[in-house]
Amino acid sequence: MASFESFYQEYPCSYNSPLSCDRPFQTAQQIKGAKFCLECGFPATLPQEAEIKGSQGTYQITSFVGVRGLGRLYSGVQLKDKQPVIIKEYLLPNRSFNESETQKRKETFTRVGGISLADSRIQNFRLVETKEAIADEKGERCYLITQGIESSQTLGKYLIEKGAMTSLDVREVLNQGLQTLQFLHTQKLRFPSNQTQLGITHGNINLDSTLIKVENNQKFSIYFCDLAIWENLFIPPIIPQPAAARPEQDLESLGLLAFYLWVGRTTNFSSNQPLDPRDNQQWPDTDSNLKQFIYRLIGLETPFESAEAARKALLELPQEDRAKSSNSARSTASQEIKSLCQRP
Repeated sequence: MASFESFYQEYPCSYNSPLSCDRPFQTAQQIKGAKFCLECGFPATLPQEAEIKGSQGTYQITSFVGVRGLGRLYSGVQLKDKQPVIIKEYLLPNRSFNESETQKRKETFTRVGGISLADSRIQNFRLVETKEAIADEKGERCYLITQGIESSQTLGKYLIEKGAMTSLDVREVLNQGLQTLQFLHTQKLRFPSNQTQLGITHGNINLDSTLIKVENNQKFSIYFCDLAIWENLFIPPIIPQPAAARPEQDLESLGLLAFYLWVGRTTNFSSNQPLDPRDNQQWPDTDSNLKQFIYRLIGLETPFESAEAARKALLELPQEDRAKSSNSARSTASQEIKSLCQRP
């Protein structure tokens, strides 16, 4: 898929990225009722206290949170019971989508925006809970109403704030992620249209579509959101549309996510290009068993047949080499002390 910066080229944004630019937000703040950015005409953010009516209730915006993936996030409440919700606003701006494309994508979105178990059981498989998918009848916006977890703490932000994860934490991310994928790939699921389907591919696993919830005791849970089946509806037609994802691609994406978390970054410092897991020098040397496992997950060595097979292999992995881990930590500390001592 093309980078988000190449989307919406029909709008002359000075930052070349209308979705993440702050001008639409500034316009909404400065001019009451403004619907479009004063600079380029891209849809402005929703004003505070704006109401969105759906089949399950009416929701009110309390504040603009930011951008995640192909949509803008707002915190809000469901008016009838004041329960907090997160509203993800997707856009179909009229310079990027014609009337026919807009209508078709709205209809599809309300049919497939959100999944649940077909037998109505309530089970926590660490998917962000979707209340409903709403399409604005007259406008160029759609809304996904979710609840249950803070929307902004993505693994991407966690990586920036906290740095690299330990190999033990990476193993736990993989354990939880594979368990969720096993559920997604094998369970009978229901869409908002009441259509059922046996298994679904996530198709959009990355650092920004995976949320992390950290408890007081430093334990954490990860949650998947932004499935491709509805997220990709909002890729402008001028951009090459992604092919339908396959379950093995979910495993590859999870493996790459684990690699980034373990290394602590996504780009190569020297080339400023995305890190290549084929480059052996980029890998930590503290857990050779985990490295080999991620190699298989990414597909650089014999791939796993399924998420279930991968998780079984993960749980049977020998633990990390504690001696190597300790030596590596001492070596890193020694290098940092040496660097400090050499400073003028």
